[in-house]
Amino acid sequence: MKKIFSLFAAALMTTALMAADFTPTTVYKAGDASTLGSSWASKNQTANYFESGDTTILCPFLCYQSQGASKQSWTGSIGGGSTDAPNTWVAVDVFKGRDAWFSSSPKCATVRSTRTYLYNVTNCSEVRILGDNKGGNREFYLKAFRIHNGEVESTPTDSVCNTANTGSFVLAINSLNVADTFRIVVTTNTDSNSNLYEIAFISAPAATNVATLKDIAVDGTSLEGFSAEVLTYNVELPYGATVVPTVTATPTLSNEHVNITPAVSVPGATTIAVSSADSTVSLTYTVNFTVSTVQSTDATLSSLKVSNKAVSGFRADSLTYTYSVAYLDTVIPQISAELNDETASLIITQATAVPGAATVLVTAQAGNTLTYTVNFVRLDAEKNVKEIMMNNWYYAYQINDSAHLDTIYAHYVAGTPQPTIYNYVVSEGASFASANNQIVVTGADNTTRSIPFAVTPVTPYVAGNDTIWFDGSENYVICPYGFDTSKGGFKFSKTDTDYSREWAGKTHVDIFLAEADSIYLIGGNTTNRKVKVRINDVVTAEGNLGSSANMWVPVRRSAPFCMSIISSQSSGDGAVKGIVVVHVAQGFTGCRDIQSEDTVRKYIRNGEIVIERNGIIYSVTGQKR
Repeated sequence: MKKIFSLFAAALMTTALMAADFTPTTVYKAGDASTLGSSWASKNQTANYFESGDTTILCPFLCYQSQGASKQSWTGSIGGGSTDAPNTWVAVDVFKGRDAWFSSSPKCATVRSTRTYLYNVTNCSEVRILGDNKGGNREFYLKAFRIHNGEVESTPTDSVCNTANTGSFVLAINSLNVADTFRIVVTTNTDSNSNLYEIAFISAPAATNVATLKDIAVDGTSLEGFSAEVLTYNVELPYGATVVPTVTATPTLSNEHVNITPAVSVPGATTIAVSSADSTVSLTYTVNFTVSTVQSTDATLSSLKVSNKAVSGFRADSLTYTYSVAYLDTVIPQISAELNDETASLIITQATAVPGAATVLVTAQAGNTLTYTVNFVRLDAEKNVKEIMMNNWYYAYQINDSAHLDTIYAHYVAGTPQPTIYNYVVSEGASFASANNQIVVTGADNTTRSIPFAVTPVTPYVAGNDTIWFDGSENYVICPYGFDTSKGGFKFSKTDTDYSREWAGKTHVDIFLAEADSIYLIGGNTTNRKVKVRINDVVTAEGNLGSSANMWVPVRRSAPFCMSIISSQSSGDGAVKGIVVVHVAQGFTGCRDIQSEDTVRKYIRNGEIVIERNGIIYSVTGQKR
């Protein structure tokens, strides 16, 4: 059967998709009274579906914009009240005099050129929309595009437009052919807001004097070039065919009567008798089957796979391919193939070793052959470093680009002993050595790779009791992922399963400071992200950091140290915008004693960081307030 509902189009938005912005993938029939839509609260929902009765009105009151681009929820119900995820749309007869809004606040959908509403309908004779332009110099459109053979025509069958800023208005497209399928489009000509309050799909009474088909399929495939007015079709079967194909037919209207009489044998003819519901009109379609007298010479493949994965760059007219196998992989890959012509045959000869080759010999019905070959080659052994931890608990990283010459970097507090490598992870089967600012990895095949290794001291920052807002120039902040103004600070990335982001240094921000009792971390302009904070070798705090989440971190260090903000999130980027370094007048020991009290707490009062102990408030310098 022709799958006219399998329609795909480019995404209409690149940011903040609304639920109603999905390209329709199903066609529903106006006049079939049943469920109205489905739950549209999720962006992942395949939405824009409906089934309507003769006067059904849909009320798409999805006011996403009023709740912000990241808000994916409903704003209310047509009967009053509100809910985040109603299960259905609501049908009301607003064109019969009922109030469309039920309150002074309209419940509507935002329409703009980047938020076009699409609907696929059949058995629909009229479409009406109720909307308003909300401003001048805007054109509000209702368009109907015919869908023919699964393709949406580029020119609308009908289109109406409103340009006046006169409040609410109704646009209508009348006299649509109920036998055709249409893509209904509601849009504007600007990226400014207009409102869509209701859309109505009105079906015509089903005709009773129609006796035509809208599709004929042979063995599940629609006849190419089918037209309801053409009654005879010729189908040539492959040489040697003896089985009568299965023919199916789809009537134009569901109330027609269809009777299919299959051919007795091939060559032969299958007939399809169609009569109208009132029996006043009848037609007979004929599909004539013949058998080719010429054997097929098609010896090509439609697909070629290695280990059930398509061979990269495969083409039916290309016969030779190369497939790389990891050095330590002991499994010999197996190939599989599919024919373009089912009358051909194939013989697969698998490789017996790597290096080696596998072949597919294809013999066409006429006897000519083609041979496809996949050559398996063995890669060199991997010689990668995946992790290095120094004995100061600093995790080294590698920036893989030409500007950095693939150097591996590690850092330590200036004035302290240069750290040595405490632990490392390399490729399977490889060995590791370090000397003279080089790391040498020897692979399982005894080939080697030398990588520059830079261990660099960082001068810690001596901070006062003030707020430090980062601007990206801080040489005491080490952040391979970089400073991002749009994210408000030094950014860190989500973690990943292959450790590539961690090894690139993207998952942490390292801040070198002289001393502190505690530090207040200020999150960047991002969604709150989970982090853990390590002071030298100790994880001191865990929590959220972002636009609405800052963190207190107990430090209790009277000597220079490295504070690492380490990502614990599984999605998105985070950032740290700044820090507040807190000292006390009596020094590190006194502050530590204060923090040991259960009645002690820190907070910001009137823009100042204060410490409250047993009801007495102190400044961060230890002075009573």
